[in-house]
Amino acid sequence: MKKNIITSVEITDSHIKVLQSKTLKGKTVVCSSDIHNIKDHSDEEIERILVDVFEAKNISQEDIVFVIPRRFVFMKHMRLPSNNDIEIKKMIGLQLVNKIPYSQDEIFFKPYILEKEKSGYTKLLVLIVHKEIVARYLKIFDKIGIVLSKVTLSSIGILNWFIYQESKNRKKMKGAVLLINIDVLNSELCFCVHDKLVFSRSVNYGAKDLNADKLGDIVEQIKLSIDTYRKEKMGPDIGNVKILSDLREAVTLRDILKDELNLDIEVVAPFENILCQKNMNVSGVKNLVGISLTVGLGILLSDIRDLINFTPQEVHDNKKEKQIRVKWIRFFVLFVLAFSFSSGIFGLELYQKNMYLEGLKNKSNEVAPDVKVAIEKKVIVEVLDKEFKSRVFVPYLIDELYALTPDEISYRSLFLTGGNIFTVQGYSETGSSVNDLREKLVKSRMFKEVNLQFATKRKFHKVEITDFKIVAVLSDMEQN
Repeated sequence: MKKNIITSVEITDSHIKVLQSKTLKGKTVVCSSDIHNIKDHSDEEIERILVDVFEAKNISQEDIVFVIPRRFVFMKHMRLPSNNDIEIKKMIGLQLVNKIPYSQDEIFFKPYILEKEKSGYTKLLVLIVHKEIVARYLKIFDKIGIVLSKVTLSSIGILNWFIYQESKNRKKMKGAVLLINIDVLNSELCFCVHDKLVFSRSVNYGAKDLNADKLGDIVEQIKLSIDTYRKEKMGPDIGNVKILSDLREAVTLRDILKDELNLDIEVVAPFENILCQKNMNVSGVKNLVGISLTVGLGILLSDIRDLINFTPQEVHDNKKEKQIRVKWIRFFVLFVLAFSFSSGIFGLELYQKNMYLEGLKNKSNEVAPDVKVAIEKKVIVEVLDKEFKSRVFVPYLIDELYALTPDEISYRSLFLTGGNIFTVQGYSETGSSVNDLREKLVKSRMFKEVNLQFATKRKFHKVEITDFKIVAVLSDMEQN
């Protein structure tokens, strides 16, 4: 019987933290905690530690969540003119072109919706991580025999810890809440509004710096983060500040911040209100001062199916394909066994024959539903492949437009109407860029009958820009 064991793995600059929980009588109970110090930060050291931890635990690959530290992730606030999730994702790709120092081929990005306005606009936070970061950890887990399918952000763990605490206290905080999670070497500041993460930041000060010499620096970083939050108008006024730590020194930090910020500030231990199993394994926790388990606890207290997931889509596709392949292999093995048994039963007594046949029938009945499902999926895939093989998909169109667009051009709207009429409107910093775009569209095999409807110069905030509209017809992709 499955015990519903969830495992969270967090790798910081100082430690590897592996926490586990299980569901008992409908409640989440933390059942083990393994903390290991990192010395040389090499992949080999991390692999060795994870192997030692996992060999002694009941691990289900489906229920492992790996947490990326906040310092590896970019965050961008956006407000886009759509409430449709598919359209929003396409718009983000176009918006990110000039907002980050990487091409789209080098990153993964995930939209985190903050609010869908009645006006048709959507406020969101775009979470961006370099592919090399994710690939490194996928490779580490693959070497120890685990296909990692859930990769999320540490800020999400802190947010879910806070949501759980509010549910236990049965009291919703008014305005924004600043959570300061203090770990050994780093601290993470999360600004939360109504169960949403609106901003977070990692600072290079942690439990080791909670002393007279460094407290002033920590306070300064917290004040700078609050100033940025207010200056960028990311959300409502901050009403409460919670310092997540079980260190005595955190009280001193609280007292200084009260004087500096004039806000309601309290110190909360990460294990506050959290159920733990009796005689819980707490390997590695003793004699380690200042370690925060807030992130891992927040993951265990959340629905892992709803977490932001940076795992590449090909990982999920390969996993499904492997599952179907395993079902076919199982069926083939059972078929061979059935054939072997049926060949040998002719020399047995009638009773033995009936017993063997009955056993084979039971095994065939057990595997029959899996085989039927696999065959149906295969037929569906073949039909979809045949149906859509020659069609023009919008992502191909967007990719082609992205490749042809000069850096000086920004788009206001893209329309694809009946008769494959494609219309783009936007503005450019130079008139020559508009002509350059039109020439590229003319030369592209995807477009024909390219017409520049207008290109009008105007001033916008003392800068001269050129508004333009181009109409083209999509070419027949089967011929291309």
